[in-house]
Amino acid sequence: MKKNSAAATIAMLSFGWLAIWVYRTVLSPAYSSIAGELGITSSAMLGLISSCYFLGYVAVQVPGGFLIDRFGRRRVLLPGFGLFLLGSLVVCSAGSLFTLYLGSTIAGLGTGVYYAGAFSLSAERIPAGSRTLSTALVNSGSAVGMVLGYSISSLLVGSLGLSWRVPVAVAAVAAAAATAFLAAGLDSAPPKGARERADLRRILSPPVLTSCIFYFGTCYGYYMIVTWLPSFLQTERSFSATAAGLVASIVPLASIPGAIVFGRLVDRFAGRRVQFLICMQLLSALLLVLAAATSSVALTMACFVIYGATGKIAEDPLIVLHVTDRLGGRRVASGLSVFNCIGMSASVLAPSVSGAIGDATGSGVGGFYLSVAVLLLSALIFLLGNRDRGKNS
Repeated sequence: MKKNSAAATIAMLSFGWLAIWVYRTVLSPAYSSIAGELGITSSAMLGLISSCYFLGYVAVQVPGGFLIDRFGRRRVLLPGFGLFLLGSLVVCSAGSLFTLYLGSTIAGLGTGVYYAGAFSLSAERIPAGSRTLSTALVNSGSAVGMVLGYSISSLLVGSLGLSWRVPVAVAAVAAAAATAFLAAGLDSAPPKGARERADLRRILSPPVLTSCIFYFGTCYGYYMIVTWLPSFLQTERSFSATAAGLVASIVPLASIPGAIVFGRLVDRFAGRRVQFLICMQLLSALLLVLAAATSSVALTMACFVIYGATGKIAEDPLIVLHVTDRLGGRRVASGLSVFNCIGMSASVLAPSVSGAIGDATGSGVGGFYLSVAVLLLSALIFLLGNRDRGKNS
């Protein structure tokens, strides 16, 4: 299989997302263990661990995209994954809360360049007719990584009683493997059109800007769940650590068939992309309301199965392709970096804001309801910005 083929590109990019998401999720099921060892006394302080990672991630989005367009993916992504590995090792050896925050920030800085590099490469190497489905397959690495991160941490820390540092070490191994995979599969030459200027008029157009806001809403709900769902289920729904990790793993697991099904549908009905996205966002809001309001184990699990199949990971291929179609040209990485910077700023806010709400109210339910409000508002803004394009987007 040639390294530039569509299949090889999908495999490489999917494994990169797998490594990133293993790291992102191994700490969440182990929060109580981390708090006990490092003397952390509030949910907001725990949420800041995730927020520090995403602060670093968001901070390099725009410069990372412009650097990729100027110097090429290999020269930017490989040093980035080197930082990712370094940050993982710092977190693994952290003896204080400050060091934990520092390592999380370094890991975020390293992975922040991956989004624009990955999706601009897939747009370049994958044929247009199968791009939605192929993007869904690339994103499946995120889902698998999330399942592995939750499961490894829940098993090793929650069930076997090992230190929270052990699953972080596993994440560091995955980061090293992904670095080697990228080194073998990325071209060294800068992309064609590297000296072209990014078209700011396209980036600042209403369809792209409202897509950024839509993505912000999607990310806010998703990263609230990624950060707090295991803890919420244990403390407020009386789930065991293993059961909470299992339920949390349902979300990404269900997203794999959901993303593939929607990918096929949208490739077939490309003119209905906006309508698909609006409906999926509204359904996500409804499911989070139900999950927060019910005490039924069966209904809770059903809500998160459906959310996984129709939520962020299933929406990602649709919104990414909507944006890349609007951007056009060869400087796609620059535009995608702006898009992801705005959208993923929600990942900085959601963990700490939800934690602060939990501290103030004594319950994580308020964090769910705030996420619902953000989802609904972002869907409305996206609809207004794309109301004349719903049938040809």
